[in-house]
Amino acid sequence: VVNSRYSIVIATAKRARQLIAGDGPLVAGAVGKKPFSVAVDELYKGKVKILTEDDTTETETEETETKKTETEETETKETETKEIETKEIETEETIEE
Repeated sequence: VVNSRYSIVIATAKRARQLIAGDGPLVAGAVGKKPFSVAVDELYKGKVKILTEDDTTETETEETETKKTETEETETKETETKEIETKEIETEETIEE
């Protein structure tokens, strides 16, 4: 549910600017139509969702949690790689002696 007509107009205008900037249309039959008309059609068909402030906060929280998990996984992999490299170096030094 959208809070106001204003938010519909703002969201449609933003999407029209994205289309002008080169984003592809999300609906069929966009050829020959003006970007604002395509944006209205996308919104009407549910291809574009208007996020409220609450939705934006939830999305940002989810993205932050995902980034944190990815960072932890990367750090774990880097640590494992360093351990393997250290073992290989130690093995090479042992062979040389």
